[in-house]
Amino acid sequence: MTEQTQAQLMRCLQCKNPGCSAACPLGNDIPTIVRLVREGKFAMAVQVVGHPFGGVCGYVCPHENQCQGGCVLAKRGQAVPTGEAEATAFTNSPYVVARRDDKLAGRRVAVVGGGVSGITFAVKCYESGADVTVYESNMLLSTLYGIPEFRLPHRLLDDIVRSVEQSDIRVEHKYVCQADIAAMQNDNDIVYLAVGRTVCRALGVTGEEYATTADKFLHEAMLPRDVIVVGGGNTAMDCARLNARLGGKTIIAYRRAMADMPCYAKEVQAAADDGVMFETNLAPVMVDKQADGRLSVTFARTNSEGRGRLSVTDELHTFSCDCLVVAAGNMLDGKVYAQDKTVPVDNCGNVDGNLYAGGDCAGGSLVVEAVKAAICAYNGVFERYATK
Repeated sequence: MTEQTQAQLMRCLQCKNPGCSAACPLGNDIPTIVRLVREGKFAMAVQVVGHPFGGVCGYVCPHENQCQGGCVLAKRGQAVPTGEAEATAFTNSPYVVARRDDKLAGRRVAVVGGGVSGITFAVKCYESGADVTVYESNMLLSTLYGIPEFRLPHRLLDDIVRSVEQSDIRVEHKYVCQADIAAMQNDNDIVYLAVGRTVCRALGVTGEEYATTADKFLHEAMLPRDVIVVGGGNTAMDCARLNARLGGKTIIAYRRAMADMPCYAKEVQAAADDGVMFETNLAPVMVDKQADGRLSVTFARTNSEGRGRLSVTDELHTFSCDCLVVAAGNMLDGKVYAQDKTVPVDNCGNVDGNLYAGGDCAGGSLVVEAVKAAICAYNGVFERYATK
């Protein structure tokens, strides 16, 4: 922990009715976490957080809209850096997955998806004594590993994966389709559906096969290239900043105005600071591969009204690039869940019978929302199945 961070944490007023906790989606006891971190009691701070992803939240949450936005000192100009407090705690004392009680002993739990929500639910159930299996076709936390190191240190993810693997939680690298879920419900007491939105939305334009998905680009980019990124979310910013930091020329093309980008405002500024250029109110209409291997991408000028109505004009603009990255959002895999829409859940994440759901497939796109969904589902399961 730097002296500057320590000094900033010392500014915390330890409010009796903390606005930071009220603004935290998880309702974390943030004043206690801050106090423990500034005293160097990192392991105790991690225990107060109570889930494995506190350090990740410390880096990637939109703190200015959540805990720090609720800080009373924010009204005086500068909030206490509560996100840094969480990140510091988990960097110095990784979360340890271990049995804590036997309230769910003898219960069989199947978790479909090894992302944030799935791992959180698996860990909470395991810690209460359940027999847990996680089914994941890819590597655990693969989406988080796609976030560049400059935004999220991967050692935090390594710590989580290592702790899960060192526990008795079983991980089966298997693709689960919709037909498998019903069988899992018969074979397990609880099934938690935590599949991510992993299917890249198509642009629906001629020549789209020449484009690269954001996930592929984030996992494979190693050399600087002349890149155009289509999209305006945080993933688009990650792709653009990664290429810019590698030394490549980077343009973000977005179909609406700059102010309407769904990404965090701080990410737009960070991208601009890294040298990323922005072209707004442009929608791709055609991609063509040139003789030299470069791509020619034609865009149409759009008229947009905030996040609402959008119309495409006849005004065309053509750009040349080495790589076109599509970061225009993802959908659910129809082979896992039948429809590309949010899975309907109650306030405990229950879908039907012993089937629960959370994370992306239940409408939570942020890490903290995925964690919250898992904890809510775990609380519902605990109330229903735990021995008294």
